[in-house]
Amino acid sequence: MSDIKNLGESFLKSRLGDDLCSILEDENIEEIMLNADGSVFIEARGCGMHKAMSLDALRSQSIIRTMATFFNTEINAQNAIVSGHMPFYNARFEGVLPPLVKAPCFSIRKHGSLSLSLEMLKDNGMLTDRQLEILCKALSDRRSVIICGETSSGKTTLVNAMLNELLTIAPYDRLLLLEDTPELTLSCDNHICLYANDASDMSALVRQALRLRPDRIIVGEVRGAEALDLIDALSTGHSGGLCTLHAGSIEQALMRLVLLISRHKSAPRLIEPFLTQALDLIVILKTRPVRHIADIACVTGYDNGRFIYHSIV
Repeated sequence: MSDIKNLGESFLKSRLGDDLCSILEDENIEEIMLNADGSVFIEARGCGMHKAMSLDALRSQSIIRTMATFFNTEINAQNAIVSGHMPFYNARFEGVLPPLVKAPCFSIRKHGSLSLSLEMLKDNGMLTDRQLEILCKALSDRRSVIICGETSSGKTTLVNAMLNELLTIAPYDRLLLLEDTPELTLSCDNHICLYANDASDMSALVRQALRLRPDRIIVGEVRGAEALDLIDALSTGHSGGLCTLHAGSIEQALMRLVLLISRHKSAPRLIEPFLTQALDLIVILKTRPVRHIADIACVTGYDNGRFIYHSIV
């Protein structure tokens, strides 16, 4: 089995080409993006985004189709999207072919092999001394924390750093990690990772996690009706969870959670009060001028049609 895996990896790297492989092997590169005009842009840690090279449409299509084969995905005019995890680069691949686009496009998001600590993120300017103190106390007090921000704002990086902090704060906690694709890293001994697929969506994973005796439930990204299952778990004896969410402000995060919960077939009639019973802290990340925590808010209630929360930084 190992020989087959290595053979597949070698074949895939040969189809990617030395130029792309060289970029992927650079530890400072965070994302590689191919546009329909053949331009390849890269985003490097601390250097922003710039054009690195060009690919012709024939080679681009060959790469996407090779990735589809590697992921065992059928691709045709009705299914022109290829998604999957590249384990040897610890990266996520997302490719699109015509007719959804004019010409082949893809994005490769690398997940850093080096998992940073909260102290290291502070040194890098992502958070302040006060924010570091708040996050550590939240972990110690088993507060439920939602990390929010736009794409590439550092949500996964921050969650990984908080998971590292748990090694010191709660080294014997049993963690259940739920994701669509592997992005988060766990160094603790007592953990289980569950990955969603077509047969078992994230809602099913949350329900399954509750049967596996978790001390804390960690969800890589909340993006659907599983928000109800997670919030229900957090409010019924499984506090101290972590998850990420695409939202740019505290108000947006709360309203997005309401929307996601409303899509669940068992959504409560009054979602907002239900939501505030489980949420403790919401962290907002911004990307400019550099990745940083812009706000941390404590959610305390819902009254007269408005959420009640206050910033604590």
